[in-house]
Amino acid sequence: MIKITFSVNAWTAQSPTIQGVDEWRAWSEGKNNLREETTASPKSIPPMLRRRLNPLGKLALSCFESLPEHQADAVVFCSEHGEVERTASLLSAIARHEDMSPTSFSLSVHNAIAGIYSIANNYEKPINAICAGPDSIFTTLIEAYSLLKDNHQQVACLIYDEPLPSMYLPAHQLGQQALAIALLISPSSRKAGSNEFELQGEPLKNTPAHTEQTAYPGEELIKFLLNSDAEMQYTSSGHHWTLKRSS
Repeated sequence: MIKITFSVNAWTAQSPTIQGVDEWRAWSEGKNNLREETTASPKSIPPMLRRRLNPLGKLALSCFESLPEHQADAVVFCSEHGEVERTASLLSAIARHEDMSPTSFSLSVHNAIAGIYSIANNYEKPINAICAGPDSIFTTLIEAYSLLKDNHQQVACLIYDEPLPSMYLPAHQLGQQALAIALLISPSSRKAGSNEFELQGEPLKNTPAHTEQTAYPGEELIKFLLNSDAEMQYTSSGHHWTLKRSS
């Protein structure tokens, strides 16, 4: 059994059609207030570096820079598949016996967005890039918690993913559009409150060989953050996770 506690000092989320907590609250209530779909443009990234980012990378860093007081002692980047459109394009080129683009190859690695962020912002503090399949969001919180236990006072988590190319469907789906979530967490104050959280993870005794992922946990995380009374329950192929507010 895994059990950790922490505080969420601030959070925000962004998609091509929804920005900011207020718009996500309206989305969670079923109100049709979607913006016209746009490509994000992170202002903190110089144009020469920004042009190396795909739309997912731009969305992720735009979301991150909109996080209130986003300066942190460490950053954990989290993506289940990374810039999967770029990776799929490279794999298709291999299948056609074509040469791969060196630039696309160098930017397809899982920590590419984190690297561009660190170069653009001269960020020399710890940065980690997490990928753990359907468990990615929860292992990111555990990684952030471990950094807090290592005397870092505030850790930022940036979670981002995009829908998979059609070749991978319907066995695996990550929502209808790209999504980025940024959280700023600190050690728990050990007092009950709306920003105090507890994460529990329990390994499943019988792990199936394959489990279809029918719901993207990023969207479930946003709904949970907006609802002060709810618990977030999520079962992957290997764990059952419970995220709730500390009582």
